[in-house]
Amino acid sequence: MAMTYTGSSGLVKDATFSPYWLVRNLESDLVAKLAKLQTPMWICAGAAETLSGEVLDFAERLRGKVPIEAWLHEGMFHDWVMYTTDHPMPSKDAAMNNMFDFITRIRGTSFTPANGIHYYIEEWE
Repeated sequence: MAMTYTGSSGLVKDATFSPYWLVRNLESDLVAKLAKLQTPMWICAGAAETLSGEVLDFAERLRGKVPIEAWLHEGMFHDWVMYTTDHPMPSKDAAMNNMFDFITRIRGTSFTPANGIHYYIEEWE
């Protein structure tokens, strides 16, 4: 999939295309540009997601350099927010509400990120 995405095996480890490789060299020009721009980032991953470790590593490595919010949802899987179902998915609703809140805040006159890694755990009924 990385080859399809980048179009070249030489670009698979290019920081422009890969968040994983971006944060391997925090002294790079690209990270410096991101830090200067202070572009807010919102990340949401499921705790059961295969890539959750990379997501948390990315957020942790960029901490203090860019405004970043990361949400980890208990038991959720890859792309769960994109699934449609007749079954209630409180985690999906919470993720969408958090994303809308983030967008509303960055569109406001003064943005204050809710820095750090936030956890969503569904209540038992």
